[in-house]
Amino acid sequence: MINSILLIIALLWVGGLFSKVYPYDIPTHKEIVAEAAKIWPETPQEIKDHLTDENKLDGRCKADYDLGDDIFVGSGEEDNENNFLFCRGTLSEHTDTNEGLNGFLEHFWNPDFPKKAPSGLEQRPYNCLVAGGLYNLGLPNFLEDFFPSCGENFDSNYRLAQDLWDNKVIPFYRDGRISEAYYWLGRVAHLLSDMGVPAHVHLTPHDPVIGEKDLYEDFVSANVVKKHSGDKFQGQEYRIECLPNLPCDFDWNRVHPTPTNLFKLFWYAAQKTQYWAGKSKKRDDLVSIGNNFYKDLDGEPMEFNPSLWNGEAIPFDNPKLLVGKKKEVNARLHQMADALVPHALKAVAGLYRLFWIETHPEVGPVFFEGLGVDFFVNALSADGATIVGYLPPSPVHAVKWTASGGLELLSENPEAISGSSANDVSANGSVIIGTMFTPDHEAFRWTEAGGMVGLGDLPGGIDYSLASGVSADGQVIVGTTSSGIVEAFRWTQAEGMKGLGNLGFYPYSTASAVSSDGMVIVGYSYSASGREAFRWTALEGMKPLGDLSGGPFDSIANAVSADGSVVVGQSLVGPNWQAFRWTQSEGMVSIGTLPGGGDAGANGVSGDGSLIVGMVHFCCPGRNEWFIWDSTNGMRNLKDVLMNEHGIDITGWKPNQAPGIFISADGHTIVGGGVNPSGQSEVWIVRNFMP
Repeated sequence: MINSILLIIALLWVGGLFSKVYPYDIPTHKEIVAEAAKIWPETPQEIKDHLTDENKLDGRCKADYDLGDDIFVGSGEEDNENNFLFCRGTLSEHTDTNEGLNGFLEHFWNPDFPKKAPSGLEQRPYNCLVAGGLYNLGLPNFLEDFFPSCGENFDSNYRLAQDLWDNKVIPFYRDGRISEAYYWLGRVAHLLSDMGVPAHVHLTPHDPVIGEKDLYEDFVSANVVKKHSGDKFQGQEYRIECLPNLPCDFDWNRVHPTPTNLFKLFWYAAQKTQYWAGKSKKRDDLVSIGNNFYKDLDGEPMEFNPSLWNGEAIPFDNPKLLVGKKKEVNARLHQMADALVPHALKAVAGLYRLFWIETHPEVGPVFFEGLGVDFFVNALSADGATIVGYLPPSPVHAVKWTASGGLELLSENPEAISGSSANDVSANGSVIIGTMFTPDHEAFRWTEAGGMVGLGDLPGGIDYSLASGVSADGQVIVGTTSSGIVEAFRWTQAEGMKGLGNLGFYPYSTASAVSSDGMVIVGYSYSASGREAFRWTALEGMKPLGDLSGGPFDSIANAVSADGSVVVGQSLVGPNWQAFRWTQSEGMVSIGTLPGGGDAGANGVSGDGSLIVGMVHFCCPGRNEWFIWDSTNGMRNLKDVLMNEHGIDITGWKPNQAPGIFISADGHTIVGGGVNPSGQSEVWIVRNFMP
């Protein structure tokens, strides 16, 4: 009983202690991520633009992306992440797989991880108190004192970073969720730079961190980090293809069976910062274990030269020597930190380079191709790989097209007796939404495994619902339904279908599209002024976007950028429609029409909102033309751009009457429907497009 009481007291004390984030933590990481951008000579301006430090940081246990967050905020908020001691309640709430919920306790390299399981595959530890974990040298000692098995059950900073990289940083960027991707890149940069922040070098917090703030890290932040400008290390970013002191043909299988590029970066940074000192399991003083080695997969030394640490710093066998106010002690701190901080800068610079390479693969020449099939195109996946729409004649049938599978009919719900239409698709093509005709209209969600599943409608009206947009992960669906009135809806598996209301003048609203994260919905409703485009969020509800001046009041929103900040559509100016681009800062701005053109409408936008596609109608004789818009060149005829700037002969191709033209999140893929030189309707695709 006494032991149990002591345990509870200890947990509460530790939880209270680490619920604070000392003020030196955040400036240290912000300084590192900023200076690192000066090291790689080719650091893109886009990366620099996401180092603004304009947003405030979330508090403890609430760290997550907020609109406008960037690398700076992410690097600071990583220390504010959940921690099981004070954010998650009891230990019984834990899952039996690691979800990064242990906060700062997983900010250590843990040099014995990953280990090779008997199967030869990577085995990752579980959470604290769950059986099956592996020995983990990086966990703070005090937990091992309370729970002998606890130190074996936490992830390393690398494993946590790899999860963020695979599930957030790279896919968010590819889906066009650019700002979110940079926020999570900042979180990964924090984990990487932690290996060059002196407290983490000891593989466990040294004594002064228990019961008082970390004097060592405080000193380094105040006296060392700011003096290491990235300008001094230009061109010294870690390049995984050929790393300093490491053979360019190094056999990575010696340290990992399937090393990712991110693992290589973390492993190399660890060789630079971690492996000059170690500790026993029972909290003995730090001891030197030599210079001339690397660590293999099982944590055993691998002897070969040259040493990465040799001559750079002197290991100390007692961390207590590193704190105090004496000048000679401060000299030791300077020596240690001066050796470490540059490695943190070079590693993060290498991270920026790796991020840019993986999100901007080399693009080949632009080419245009007819796909040899004819169907009505309604949407293109964010990754540019899946086109969806419907195949006439009556009854229509929902279809998808991929390069590997060609044109495929979706398996229909038995109730779709009058056909179906696919109207949108998730980022990777795995979820397709649309409408099935029963013979009434019912929204559906389709997956390969589950087939076509109806979503029902809101009570109170006729049997009617139509799905028009889906989030990147396929979990949020928007559209229009009947509830006695025609009303825009938002659907999730957890909450079902929820009406979004209207703009108040006339009981009608329809949703056209949704942002990648499912949090911003656009469409149109009716205000006192007339039909009006809207933008909906859970926080603000349905907000009108106005219209373009110069004609009857009328505007329609057709599409939205990945983060919901850019809305595109059309508005009346005089007798004709003009395409518009709306942002919070500028409001609704006309992007015009093509010379001599009449009605213009924008119905596709790249993930970052920088490229817009649509169609322009020309009168007398009537014809349509595809357009592409960007802020530098304005609105241009897409055919002219392809023929005159990229040398692609598409003479004889022309748009058909279908309005469909769509663009991928990265702006490199454009698809649409047209009439080929032989006079046959055919779907086409442009790949590797550059404005």
